[in-house]
Amino acid sequence: MTLVALSPAIFFVAISSVMRGYFNARQNIKATARSQSLEQVFKTTLTIILVEIIAIISNASTEWMAGGATLATTLATFAGFGYLYLYYRTKTREIATEIKQTVNYKYERVKTIIKRILMVSIPIALTAIMSSLNKNIDSFTVVRSLKQFMSEDMAISQYRNIRWKSRYANKFAIIYQRSFCNSIGTSNCFC
Repeated sequence: MTLVALSPAIFFVAISSVMRGYFNARQNIKATARSQSLEQVFKTTLTIILVEIIAIISNASTEWMAGGATLATTLATFAGFGYLYLYYRTKTREIATEIKQTVNYKYERVKTIIKRILMVSIPIALTAIMSSLNKNIDSFTVVRSLKQFMSEDMAISQYRNIRWKSRYANKFAIIYQRSFCNSIGTSNCFC
């Protein structure tokens, strides 16, 4: 039930992220901030309302209540997207005029734009694939090496411990990096 309620949100999260990035690039942070605030208010309000209504109707079925909370998230995401879309529609003429008046504007063919996007996105996708493959290769290699010194069950257990500890160390590094970037006020941190 929860996945069914969450599935429409995937589309709206992707489009909202693109639109927020667009407004951030245009240095219009107010649109992004307002849409995120609106989304959080809707998420909080709708979650409380829907979960309470579903709890009364379904005799406190946790499965249905989780579905209701997820549905509230989906509706809130749609509300944030709706705000961004309406804001964009009201500013379309202003944005078009500004683009035409800029010195750096030049027409580019769609084929050229797609080619540039692929030149950036393909290496990123390949890196993600290689990361997944490396995790599998590491699991076989480490367990095989540990089996020389201990039983297979013990080697698998030790590998799991090593993997979890390294995940926490990695997460700590990412959190530290993000907090450092936030403290110096830069958006150039790649996390």
